[in-house]
Order: sequence, then C-alpha cells, then structure tokens
Amino acid sequence: MPDPRHDLKFYDENGDTCFLVEDILFKFDRKKIESQQSPYFNNLLDAHRKGAKETPIHLAGKSAESFGNLCFALFYSIDFSKSKLPPFFLLSNIEHLLLVAKSAWIYECFLLHNLIKNTLPDRAPPRGELISQGSWEIYVDVIAVMDQPNPKSSNQEKEEHKKYHSAVMNTFYSRVIRTQKEVHLEPDSLLVREILKLGTDHEMFASLLYCFLAYRGENSKENIFTDDKNPIGGLYKGRGKERELMLAKLSECRKWLVSQWPHGVERAKSLKDSDYCLPNHIECRNKLKRKLAAWHESQLTEATTHALWDIMGHFYQMSYLAWSLEPQCTGCFEKFEEAMDPLRTAVRNSLKHILIDLKSPPPDGIWPKLR
Repeated sequence: MPDPRHDLKFYDENGDTCFLVEDILFKFDRKKIESQQSPYFNNLLDAHRKGAKETPIHLAGKSAESFGNLCFALFYSIDFSKSKLPPFFLLSNIEHLLLVAKSAWIYECFLLHNLIKNTLPDRAPPRGELISQGSWEIYVDVIAVMDQPNPKSSNQEKEEHKKYHSAVMNTFYSRVIRTQKEVHLEPDSLLVREILKLGTDHEMFASLLYCFLAYRGENSKENIFTDDKNPIGGLYKGRGKERELMLAKLSECRKWLVSQWPHGVERAKSLKDSDYCLPNHIECRNKLKRKLAAWHESQLTEATTHALWDIMGHFYQMSYLAWSLEPQCTGCFEKFEEAMDPLRTAVRNSLKHILIDLKSPPPDGIWPKLR
C-alpha cells in the first residue's frame, strides 16, 4: 500500500485530528466533526481519545471522495438551530449539494442531512425544467436523498419531505413519458441504468414498466424481459418464474388501467377553474381551460392506440398543454402541477402496488376526493 498523501483541500497542519480514508489524510480541528453530533464519529472519537492520539483515525470501508464531500460542509460554520444553510453554502450547484447530502447520511451527520433535505425544494430546478431538460442523475439523486430516513427530522419536516418526494416522482413520470414519446425509451439506455441503481423494488422501476406497458407491442415488451443482453432482461436470467410473474402482472395492470380510464379522465375534467392558474391570471386560465376541454373531449370520443387506458400519458398531455401556453407562465404551470399531484399520486401508488409490490390491483376507490 502506498504511503498516505495529504488531501489538497482539507489538510490543515494546525488541526488537532487526522483521518485516514483510503490512502489520503485529512486533518482539521475536532470541533468541526463534533458539531455534527454524528453517532458514527462520536464512537470513533471516543475510541481515539483512549488510544494513541497521534495516530490517524482510520475510516475503514469509506471512500476519500465521500469524506471530501462531507468536508466541504464541515469547513463552513453552520448554525443548526436556525434550520437553514448559510447563503455561501447554497451557492454550490444542485449536483454538489446532493453529493454532500448522500455523504452526510453515510457518516450519520443527520443534522446536516436534514438541513439539505429541507432546502432541496428551493435549490432543485423548477418542475417545468425537470420535465423538459436536466440530467437523469439529478432526478435519481434527489429521490435517493429524499428516501433516506433521518432520525433528526421532525414530524412536520417528514411530512414536507414526503410531499416533495411525491411531487418529484410525479414529475419524473411526466419526464419518462416525454422521453418515450420523443426518442422511444430503450431498455439499455442511460435512464434505465440510473434507475436500476436504486433497485427493482423502487417505485422508479414502476415508471419504466409503465412505459414499456403503454408504448410497446406484446412481442417487444416480452423481449425486454427475455433478452439477457439488456440490463432488465439480464436481471431475469435464470429466473423464469419471476419473469413470468412480472409479465402476468403487466397484463393484470393493463386491465386495471382500462377499468380506471374513465374515472381518471372524469376526475381530471373536474378540476376547478381556480386550480388552473394563479389568482388574477384570467387570460392564462381561459386559454388553458379551452385547451383542456378540447383534449378531454377527444380522449373520450376518439379510439386512438393508447387513449383508452394510458392514464399517466393523459395527465402528461395536460401538463404539456399547461407548459406550452403562450406566453408561457411558469407560476401558473407550477400551480396547475400542484393541482394534478393528487391524481398522479393515486395512479402512481397503484402502479407501485401492482408492479413492485406484486399485489392485486386496488379497488376503484383510489381517486382522491374533490375539494
């Protein structure tokens, strides 16, 4: 093993505590770590006090990259009692902030992790941008961070985290469907590989299954699960019974979607005018109302390829109509998406119930009550 080298950013000769991570030494004042109130570090520091203090604390099994990401936050003075990140910390881009959040969770720095979870809704791109642009990695990392349980979160914070998690997942479905419509989503694409990092038991996987179900023919759909040269087919190699179960669940899911189609369209038609746009944006509201009325009518009367059961695609088209208003109004679009969230969440949770939990379709009463 090569001799350890000093980290270029986080090695302070005047520091009183040294950490060895892989083959890199980090050194700084102990109080920077103690302020995090991390059970992981508290145990290490207690053991270090009883041993040879000149010996570096070895963080076994951890990466220098993850510790470096954590150090980025440690070197700022954060007052956790104010429940907000300092402005200069927020200047970091969203990708970096997510890396810091994941590292904070790895090292049980739950105060910092919770603080970042609280600020993500303000730091992440707005929903219109998430639907139309941005990297898949941001989506996956935001969901991964929001999934991480945090014992320092208050009940109110947990509810806010859950609400934001749901909003991002609903937007993610729209983005996946948009991608499918534009470029025909392939099972060996970057998006599929990113989602599989979270595992096939994550609800993001259900969004892929939904797209394959809604926009693929029977033969093409089956090939996805039988061709072990693609990432999804490879998962089922040598697991024939599980593959057959998944194909059966996809068929069962389609029948359920057919049964729910008229309910979903009718409920979407029942949104109040006040849900369409911001107060006093009468012109936006009237334009969108006319577009949505024409869209709903066409879907109930025209027998197109997917029209009779592609509920999430129908909801995506509604969002597209709101996003494409001219002149574009970001504020009205955000309000419209919030109004659509309960409907998308009802279908999304049901898809997870069928395709991930592998349970029987839920009863008809999935739709949220009208306000």
